[in-house]
Amino acid sequence: MGEDGRPVKAPHIQVGMTYETEVTGVDRFNEANGMTRIDDLVVIIPDTKVGDRVKIEITERK
Repeated sequence: MGEDGRPVKAPHIQVGMTYETEVTGVDRFNEANGMTRIDDLVVIIPDTKVGDRVKIEITERK
């Protein structure tokens, strides 16, 4: 469980891990940010758009 009492999604994905992925959606709160999913975890990627292929590093988890 997370600090808020909810189950943690994709606990094996940790800060510092890197991934190559494709941006599959848009952040609903800021359209300048793309998003993707790694397993069940939603990842927000600043300054990207749908279809971009990116290499990312996980910098924080909420």
